[in-house]
Amino acid sequence: MTGGRQLNLRSLQSMALAGGMNGVMIGNYLTSKGSDPHDDLTMLRDLGRTRTMPNVQ
Repeated sequence: MTGGRQLNLRSLQSMALAGGMNGVMIGNYLTSKGSDPHDDLTMLRDLGRTRTMPNVQ
């Protein structure tokens, strides 16, 4: 789930994660401003989700 989620889902973003969505891009996006990364990480932590880092070689 990426750009537009703050506008379209607002407070329902966590429901998408609880319903099976398995990925979130945090911070700013390519062409639009995103939410505060700390808010996104708090949402993930509140849902008991973990985060992974990209495997860059």
